[in-house]
Amino acid sequence: MPRGRPRLKGPRTANGRLAIPARVPANDVITARHAWYARHFGAKAAGDAHDAIGRAWAAGLLENPRIDPAALRDIGRRYAHLHEIVFNATVVKTSALEIVAKGTGDGRADDPPGERYARLDTLARNAGSKERLAMRKLCIEPTPDQDPPWLARLIHARAAGVASEARDMLILAQAARALLAMAG
Repeated sequence: MPRGRPRLKGPRTANGRLAIPARVPANDVITARHAWYARHFGAKAAGDAHDAIGRAWAAGLLENPRIDPAALRDIGRRYAHLHEIVFNATVVKTSALEIVAKGTGDGRADDPPGERYARLDTLARNAGSKERLAMRKLCIEPTPDQDPPWLARLIHARAAGVASEARDMLILAQAARALLAMAG
């Protein structure tokens, strides 16, 4: 009689471990979004539509005469990543079963990410409070699958080839000013 739990079925690697597929295919919503961006904005844009700033870049909304739009996209993503590192380090663990990434709750993050975040945040603050707020709405998102309403209207207007609303363009311009200030 065999001992222990039954062996999982499936292909094995040379050392006997269960072979896991290298890549899990995207779900239908993500696949449809990538197809929509590829159809409206080109194939290069389809792979970068996983966050709001990537979708703004894919739609050509970050175009400006000073800095490459991809650099603005990357600085916004860097800001969001550092924000997540810094603020995850300040969340208090409430039980031993929570993930380690929650941090110790001592209010301090590792110095390098904290210093880099503080430097970028200071540059964004120097651009203006409305600019920083607009940039944070574009870069730091509670749900990556949903755009801020003003960004969704801008992207769909660009895809349809119609004029965008002035108030939405104003918010985008404010966010772009903060990104430009952070990019130097």
